[in-house]
Amino acid sequence: MDTNLKHQYRFSILLSVCEKDDDIYLNKSLRSVLENSIQPYEIIIVVNGFISDIKENILAKYKLNNINFEIYRMENLSNFAVALNFGLKFVKTNWVMRQDPDDISDKYRFEKIMKKIKTGIDICGSNMIERSLFIPNDSYIKKVPEKHKDIMHYLKIRNPFSHPTVCINNKLFQNFKYPDLLLKEDYALWSNILSENNVNCYNIQEPLVETCNSINQIKRRRGFRHIFLEIKLQKILMSDNHIGLFRFISNCIIRGLALCMPIIFLKLIYKLNRKN
Repeated sequence: MDTNLKHQYRFSILLSVCEKDDDIYLNKSLRSVLENSIQPYEIIIVVNGFISDIKENILAKYKLNNINFEIYRMENLSNFAVALNFGLKFVKTNWVMRQDPDDISDKYRFEKIMKKIKTGIDICGSNMIERSLFIPNDSYIKKVPEKHKDIMHYLKIRNPFSHPTVCINNKLFQNFKYPDLLLKEDYALWSNILSENNVNCYNIQEPLVETCNSINQIKRRRGFRHIFLEIKLQKILMSDNHIGLFRFISNCIIRGLALCMPIIFLKLIYKLNRKN
């Protein structure tokens, strides 16, 4: 591969860390990045507010052994979207590979993603394994639609990407940023980006990331507060011309009712949307 082509397909890891993130999984996440079959040009770490000495030591250990391990700090704890937008300002490559502190990347994740990117894809994700933090052997595969036309259709009713799996063409961030919409920032971003006709996207149909979920994460996504956030999201989808008024109303009713359900029913719906 010639030098210009190598430069074109360099990619950066973007990872935001805050105090609530698990120390053990943060270490596993970073190790999975550095043990991948191909390496990122740089690793951008956003420290979102105060973090413990344990987390500081984990980051210091990896920075010591890796030249392109860059740490940028936000003095005060901010929403996830704000932290990611802050980190994007420091990306030096054409491609942004997302990773969260509780994600473990498959050894060949970056290689498989970049191979697909080279076919003319602007956003490439994959399926994902979701594992319970507290229940042994309780894991599910979160499947997402594969091809562009299916992704566009799926966008009307559900998030078509698993955010921790995606690699995004950095040129898209010249015109778009993560909207500050709690727990729905990535879905809103896809809506904005995919309102453009010249964006190609794809999801690899194998799980290339394993993430850890807990009952608290499900609890955080329910309640009346999230109904208002859901309405805001549906307004974004409608303003981006992905849905019309009828779909807006039906989505708000169906998703709003789900957000009000007792946690036991929400867990059941959550599992039905995954595959063992």
